[in-house]
Amino acid sequence: MIVSNSATSTTGKPVGIWAAELIHPYDVFKAAGCQVTIASSQGGPVELDALSDPRDSSGFSSLDILSAKYLTQSTFTDQLSNTPAIADLNTHDYDAIFVCGGQGTLYTFPEDQALTDLFVSFYQDEKPSATLCRGACLLLNATLDNGEPLIQGKMITGFSKKEEQWMDQNVGPMMVPFVLEEEAKKRGAKFVASSAFTPFAMQDGNLITGQQRNSGFQTAGLVLKALDLDFDDSH
Repeated sequence: MIVSNSATSTTGKPVGIWAAELIHPYDVFKAAGCQVTIASSQGGPVELDALSDPRDSSGFSSLDILSAKYLTQSTFTDQLSNTPAIADLNTHDYDAIFVCGGQGTLYTFPEDQALTDLFVSFYQDEKPSATLCRGACLLLNATLDNGEPLIQGKMITGFSKKEEQWMDQNVGPMMVPFVLEEEAKKRGAKFVASSAFTPFAMQDGNLITGQQRNSGFQTAGLVLKALDLDFDDSH
């Protein structure tokens, strides 16, 4: 599982991972018996987007009980305090890649060539290759060995324009440098979205994408199915 290192948003606030977009799929993978590594490009400590933290005074994610539970467990939080850098991992040891979302991704992923190349290597090796929510921004500059954009002609989803507009109207001024849906369509992707904040995930070949923070269970479930592992869809 790949998470963003910390960044500073256009509003000057620190941004990083959206808690549910790491924790919910992580919980699915662990329940299925998977060995999971939480890694980042630079390694070291990573942080949550404040609004995604159930403990945040805003109360925005106060109903995210599962994330609240994990954030009290040192066995989990210690992993966020010292993530391995992707350069230090032997990627051949892994059967799938899952790119988590969060506002930090929009500032750290698109121009990260090493991370993009890593994702493309999993994809071209026909391993399940997944992104969740804004983590799909990693796909914008991903190019296959034949020179074609990875998402050209592909059906994908991610944080939609309607969802960005909702955040803009209900949380505060646009806090992101670009709108994922618009940029994906410019690159030839067939962007599909369900109703705002409805759980939704889809698969096109071995490319798996989830729409937003409420889609982590479904996205992880598609990864498990692609690995021929059992998925408890009672979530």
